[in-house]
This record gives sequence, structure tokens and C-alpha cells, in this order.
Amino acid sequence: MPKRGKSSRSGFATAAKPRVLFVDDAPELLDLYEDGLSEVYQVITVSNGRDAIGMVKRNPAIDAAVIDYSLPDISGIEVMKEIKDFAPRIPVIIATAYGDEEVAVAAFRSGARDYLKKPFNISELCAKLDFFLALKNTDKHARKNAVFEGTDGRSLAVKPPGTVSFKQHHKIQTAVRFINDNYRNDVSLDDVAKAAAMSP
Repeated sequence: MPKRGKSSRSGFATAAKPRVLFVDDAPELLDLYEDGLSEVYQVITVSNGRDAIGMVKRNPAIDAAVIDYSLPDISGIEVMKEIKDFAPRIPVIIATAYGDEEVAVAAFRSGARDYLKKPFNISELCAKLDFFLALKNTDKHARKNAVFEGTDGRSLAVKPPGTVSFKQHHKIQTAVRFINDNYRNDVSLDDVAKAAAMSP
């Protein structure tokens, strides 16, 4: 079955919570996601790659995905690639028990936003998800704020009130680049803030 547990059965009714898809063939881990994260996210769980792809095709409004590297039918990397073919803006975190460098490099080269080695701390996962969800939201606002020029060369669009400024968006992009460039190192929040000229 593509959906499990009480939080999955609720479907997509709770619009206020970010919709996060968790893909793993370990039932105990899917239960942990549902029990531990359903108050923060709308948790959707599936136990194989094909169900994950079908879930995103039916529900393209999923906000993020956490995909296990080793699934029973196809690899987590292949799942991510197929998802990104029709929903390229979904940030994906690859989770794996195989902590070697080759897996991390393959994940990043294929479009993963991050990589987590099992066992990982749930609070660490939440921090990463919250960061990428905020970044996705910022990127959405930046696209809405794009300035178009009329025939006279003057701006036709201005930034709507209450959205993120281009300067803030640039700082966030700088932070993301710093994290991507230093993913092999132990990077602190203070390091990222300093690189992007932001407060932690």
C-alpha cells in the first residue's frame, strides 16, 4: 500500500503543514516518522520506489522528500531522478546506511539537496527539512518577484509587500552554496551565517 498510518490516511487535507514524503522499506522507521513528525509535517510514507514515484505524480504539491538509498525495487537515486523529471523543485534528502563518499557524491550529482547517514538524529533531519522548505519558499517568492521590462525598458513589476528581498534571497543562496561546497566537513550554523553575512 502506498500510504500508511493515521497521518498518511489524512491525505493532503492539512494545508498549513508542509507535505513531506518519506520513502523507506523499514516499517519501524516509517512508524517513527509518522509518530515523531506528524505534528510538524504532513507525513506521507511509502515503502518502495515505484509507489513513491506514483505518489508524487498524483500529488505534485509534495513539499519535500526523504528517500532511502537502498530500496527493494529501485535505488533511491533512481527514484529521485524520476521524481525530479516531473517535479524538479522538490528538495530531496537521501538517507542511507552506507556512509561512503561515493554514495554521497552520487546523491549530490543526481540532484539531492542533502545526504544523511543512518542512524541519524530526528532533530537533525528536521533542521535540514526546515532549511530546505524555507529555501524553497524563498525561491518561490523570488520567481514571483522577477522584474519584467516593458517596451520602453521600464520595470513592469515590483516586489509585492511582505516577500523576501532579492538581497535576502542572494544571502540564502550563498549559504546553500557554502553548505554544498563544505558538505564533507563538520559545518556549524555560525560558519554558514558568517559565509552568507547573516545572523545564525
